[in-house]
Amino acid sequence: MDPATWALFGVVGLFLLNQVVMRVPALRRRLFVFYPLLWLDVGVGTAVILYGLPGFGDAPAVRWVLGLLLFVHAVQNLALRRRWEAEAARASEARDAARHAAIAAKLRD
Repeated sequence: MDPATWALFGVVGLFLLNQVVMRVPALRRRLFVFYPLLWLDVGVGTAVILYGLPGFGDAPAVRWVLGLLLFVHAVQNLALRRRWEAEAARASEARDAARHAAIAAKLRD
């Protein structure tokens, strides 16, 4: 296979890796998986926009679409992570409030 095919497979593989990491809870909770993927999205997106993909030199729209799509993935991943962290914090606060109410009820008895 030529380098153009490998480069395209690499970008598609990065899209697949994004989907796997964001859909598997055990992976998305790991910061050492999440943040390198985020920086890989930004780095590869920047490289695709600046240098393009081999074999697609005559189609600048391809490099812009793929590069910006990787930026969109990075922003969506950050937004989802922020939402999941907020939900986890609310759930933790609710558990703490229930625990404090149970302790207060025991102390009143």
